[in-house]
Amino acid sequence: MSSIGRRVTAIATAATALSAGLLALPSTASAAAPVGSCGSGYGKVGSYPVTRSWEGTAGYIDVYYSGSTGKNCAITRPISSLAGKAGHIWVCLERSPYGGRTCDGSSANYRYYAGPVYVSARGSCINVSGGLNRKPGDNQPFNGGAQKVHCG
Repeated sequence: MSSIGRRVTAIATAATALSAGLLALPSTASAAAPVGSCGSGYGKVGSYPVTRSWEGTAGYIDVYYSGSTGKNCAITRPISSLAGKAGHIWVCLERSPYGGRTCDGSSANYRYYAGPVYVSARGSCINVSGGLNRKPGDNQPFNGGAQKVHCG
Protein backbone atom coordinates (compact mmCIF):
# COMPACT_ATOMS: atom_id res chain seq x y z
CA MET A 1 0.00 0.00 0.00
CA SER A 2 1.34 3.47 -0.83
CA SER A 3 2.13 5.95 1.95
CA ILE A 4 -0.90 7.99 0.84
CA GLY A 5 -3.06 4.89 1.15
CA ARG A 6 -1.62 4.20 4.62
CA ARG A 7 -2.36 7.78 5.68
CA VAL A 8 -5.95 7.61 4.37
CA THR A 9 -6.45 4.29 6.20
CA ALA A 10 -4.92 5.73 9.40
CA ILE A 11 -7.12 8.82 9.23
CA ALA A 12 -10.24 6.72 8.62
CA THR A 13 -9.33 4.44 11.55
CA ALA A 14 -8.72 7.42 13.83
CA ALA A 15 -12.01 9.02 12.77
CA THR A 16 -13.86 5.80 13.55
CA ALA A 17 -12.16 5.56 16.94
CA LEU A 18 -12.93 9.20 17.70
CA SER A 19 -16.59 8.83 16.79
CA ALA A 20 -16.83 5.70 18.92
CA GLY A 21 -15.20 7.50 21.85
CA LEU A 22 -12.23 5.12 21.87
CA LEU A 23 -9.57 7.76 21.24
CA ALA A 24 -9.38 11.07 23.04
CA LEU A 25 -7.37 13.93 21.60
CA PRO A 26 -6.19 16.80 23.76
CA SER A 27 -8.31 19.91 23.17
CA THR A 28 -5.31 21.69 21.59
CA ALA A 29 -4.57 18.92 19.07
CA SER A 30 -5.16 19.44 15.38
CA ALA A 31 -7.37 16.89 13.65
CA ALA A 32 -4.44 16.18 11.34
CA ALA A 33 -1.89 15.77 14.15
CA PRO A 34 -0.10 12.41 14.23
CA VAL A 35 -1.42 11.50 17.69
CA GLY A 36 -0.68 7.84 18.33
CA SER A 37 0.81 7.30 14.89
CA CYS A 38 3.58 5.04 16.17
CA GLY A 39 1.08 2.61 17.62
CA SER A 40 0.31 1.35 21.09
CA GLY A 41 3.15 0.84 23.52
CA TYR A 42 5.25 3.77 22.26
CA GLY A 43 6.14 6.57 24.67
CA LYS A 44 7.58 9.94 23.67
CA VAL A 45 11.29 10.19 24.54
CA GLY A 46 12.28 13.40 22.76
CA SER A 47 11.35 16.28 20.52
CA TYR A 48 13.75 18.26 18.33
CA PRO A 49 13.00 21.65 16.75
CA VAL A 50 13.01 22.04 12.98
CA THR A 51 14.52 25.47 12.44
CA ARG A 52 15.95 27.96 9.99
CA SER A 53 18.40 30.34 11.69
CA TRP A 54 16.78 33.58 10.58
CA GLU A 55 13.16 32.47 11.10
CA GLY A 56 13.06 30.26 14.17
CA THR A 57 11.10 27.05 14.63
CA ALA A 58 8.68 25.75 12.01
CA GLY A 59 8.11 22.27 13.38
CA TYR A 60 9.33 19.38 15.49
CA ILE A 61 10.70 15.88 15.10
CA ASP A 62 9.07 13.73 17.78
CA VAL A 63 10.82 10.52 18.83
CA TYR A 64 9.08 7.61 20.55
CA TYR A 65 10.30 4.28 21.98
CA SER A 66 8.71 0.92 22.71
CA GLY A 67 10.49 -1.09 25.39
CA SER A 68 8.61 -4.23 24.40
CA THR A 69 9.79 -4.14 20.78
CA GLY A 70 13.10 -2.27 21.21
CA LYS A 71 12.11 0.02 18.35
CA ASN A 72 12.28 3.78 18.04
CA CYS A 73 9.78 5.71 15.95
CA ALA A 74 9.97 9.27 14.59
CA ILE A 75 7.56 11.77 13.05
CA THR A 76 8.21 15.29 11.70
CA ARG A 77 5.32 17.71 12.10
CA PRO A 78 4.95 21.46 11.43
CA ILE A 79 3.84 23.92 14.11
CA SER A 80 0.06 24.29 14.23
CA SER A 81 0.00 27.51 12.18
CA LEU A 82 1.71 25.68 9.28
CA ALA A 83 -0.29 22.43 9.45
CA GLY A 84 -1.76 21.82 6.02
CA LYS A 85 0.29 24.67 4.52
CA ALA A 86 3.82 23.27 4.79
CA GLY A 87 5.39 21.45 1.87
CA HIS A 88 7.84 18.60 1.56
CA ILE A 89 7.96 17.33 5.14
CA TRP A 90 10.47 14.52 5.75
CA VAL A 91 11.92 12.42 8.58
CA CYS A 92 14.81 9.94 8.86
CA LEU A 93 15.80 7.62 11.67
CA GLU A 94 18.81 5.33 11.94
CA ARG A 95 20.73 3.25 14.41
CA SER A 96 24.07 4.80 15.42
CA PRO A 97 26.72 4.17 14.37
CA TYR A 98 25.02 4.37 10.98
CA GLY A 99 22.88 1.41 10.19
CA GLY A 100 19.31 0.58 9.35
CA ARG A 101 18.39 4.06 8.08
CA THR A 102 14.74 4.55 7.21
CA CYS A 103 13.11 7.73 5.84
CA ASP A 104 9.72 9.02 4.80
CA GLY A 105 8.79 12.05 2.73
CA SER A 106 11.80 12.31 0.44
CA SER A 107 9.69 11.74 -2.66
CA ALA A 108 6.37 13.06 -1.36
CA ASN A 109 4.77 16.40 -0.63
CA TYR A 110 3.28 15.88 2.82
CA ARG A 111 1.58 18.87 4.41
CA TYR A 112 0.70 17.59 7.90
CA TYR A 113 3.47 15.19 8.92
CA ALA A 114 6.02 12.66 7.68
CA GLY A 115 6.42 9.25 9.26
CA PRO A 116 6.14 7.27 11.24
CA VAL A 117 9.48 5.63 10.55
CA TYR A 118 10.91 2.87 12.73
CA VAL A 119 14.32 1.44 13.56
CA SER A 120 15.32 -1.37 15.90
CA ALA A 121 17.87 0.11 18.27
CA ARG A 122 17.77 -1.77 21.58
CA GLY A 123 21.18 -1.25 23.19
CA SER A 124 22.19 1.37 20.58
CA CYS A 125 21.94 5.11 20.07
CA ILE A 126 19.93 6.65 17.25
CA ASN A 127 20.38 9.51 14.80
CA VAL A 128 17.24 11.41 13.90
CA SER A 129 16.78 14.09 11.25
CA GLY A 130 13.96 15.81 9.45
CA GLY A 131 12.71 19.01 8.00
CA LEU A 132 10.09 20.85 6.07
CA ASN A 133 9.50 23.76 3.76
CA ARG A 134 7.25 26.58 4.95
CA LYS A 135 5.14 26.17 1.80
CA PRO A 136 5.23 24.05 -1.37
CA GLY A 137 8.00 25.24 -3.69
CA ASP A 138 10.04 26.83 -0.89
CA ASN A 139 13.70 26.06 -1.63
CA GLN A 140 15.09 27.00 1.80
CA PRO A 141 14.11 24.18 4.16
CA PHE A 142 13.89 24.22 7.92
CA ASN A 143 16.02 21.35 9.33
CA GLY A 144 16.53 19.62 12.65
CA GLY A 145 17.62 16.51 14.43
CA ALA A 146 20.22 15.01 16.71
CA GLN A 147 23.04 12.47 16.57
CA LYS A 148 23.76 9.64 19.03
CA VAL A 149 20.72 10.19 21.24
CA HIS A 150 18.34 7.95 23.21
CA CYS A 151 21.04 5.35 23.84
CA GLY A 152 20.17 2.16 25.61
